[in-house]
Amino acid sequence: MSLITTRPVSPSEFEPWARVVADAQGRDHDEFTLQRLRSSISLERSRGAFEGADPVGGITAVPREMTLPGGLVEPVAGIANPAVAPTHRRRGVFSMLVRDLFTDMYEHRREAIAVLCSDQAEVYTRFGFGMAMQTAVLDGRTGAMGFRPDVDLGTARITQVDLATAAGLMPRIHERARLMNVGWVDRAQQQWDRVMADAATPVPGLTACRVAICWDAEGHPQGYALYRFEVRGDGSGRTTTRLLVPELVAIHRASYGQLWRFLLDLDAAESVRAECAPDEPLQYMVSNPEALDWTIRDSLAVRLVDVPRALSARRYSAPVDVVFDVVDHLCDWNHGRFRLQADERGAMCARSHTDEADVSLSVSTLGAVLLGGVSLVSLALAGRVVTRNPLVLQSASIAFRGFREPSCPSGTSWPWY
Repeated sequence: MSLITTRPVSPSEFEPWARVVADAQGRDHDEFTLQRLRSSISLERSRGAFEGADPVGGITAVPREMTLPGGLVEPVAGIANPAVAPTHRRRGVFSMLVRDLFTDMYEHRREAIAVLCSDQAEVYTRFGFGMAMQTAVLDGRTGAMGFRPDVDLGTARITQVDLATAAGLMPRIHERARLMNVGWVDRAQQQWDRVMADAATPVPGLTACRVAICWDAEGHPQGYALYRFEVRGDGSGRTTTRLLVPELVAIHRASYGQLWRFLLDLDAAESVRAECAPDEPLQYMVSNPEALDWTIRDSLAVRLVDVPRALSARRYSAPVDVVFDVVDHLCDWNHGRFRLQADERGAMCARSHTDEADVSLSVSTLGAVLLGGVSLVSLALAGRVVTRNPLVLQSASIAFRGFREPSCPSGTSWPWY
């Protein structure tokens, strides 16, 4: 067996490395996609696994900012291009890549948190990722989704704008909204360029992308919705039209209601499909909730690369003083006991050499609760948390929970959007 090493990808190695990664993921690269990938990543933050000079796997960290519980904004590493060539699987190659990347993050005090978009959480649990966020996929018949009489839509108005106009409005709206929502991430200009380029790209079976903007009475933009129509045949010569809503962003309750009412009243569509937060307010606004079908799927997994820094970076719903015994076989600097103390003034987490552990858990379990969407008590009932003090576990569980479920409108496009 030849020796496999991991290292940053050099400019001359980029194309063969990118093609190996794409092939392992069941995709191809052409000149356009290669150029777009190269402009989206830093080779310094990318790792390749090499057998001699031949690439056999890869992984990339894409720096982003994410809103954590308490409204604090923290740098996170969006994990992209995780792949190993089919000929080299089951040989520990991916573990080598992840360990190399995380060691670089830890030793250079880069991001304390890594985030991975995946609907296969269990695949990455052994690398320390815990599923921290879910997405609700909404399906419903638009004609049956009238609002309750007590829903106040206010005086906002909706206009449709072209993509060029939308490109100047959407970033301003998104930036305000993302600071108010746990799990949302920043979008630099290169991410917005990608959003708008994809919105302008024709998709077989779909119409061009439309944009609706919500304006308040003073003429300020307060929300937007991206949407397309999907036209499908039913096999009998009849066609049906479904409204697809990949992203709806609203700053205020009234703009949220106005945008949804506009979309649901579009005569062209018979049904709607949208990616939403698990606790999406829309389900409580319609007069007939049975008209909505919800499918919950895994969305973003979180990995604590530096446990004390990560736990100190967020705020907590209640005072807490708890000692965690953390198991992390991949990153030994995280292995051991850490004391978390938090109140209304802030949070501090540090390694403890003297305190008895209150709660024992894996680093993947700790990652699952970081954003406040997963309960420590629920994980304890599932056998993933062990405690010698149920009262401390209960108080810690309350402290970790957020006021809303975390969400991320980037969906499966994370971390590129």
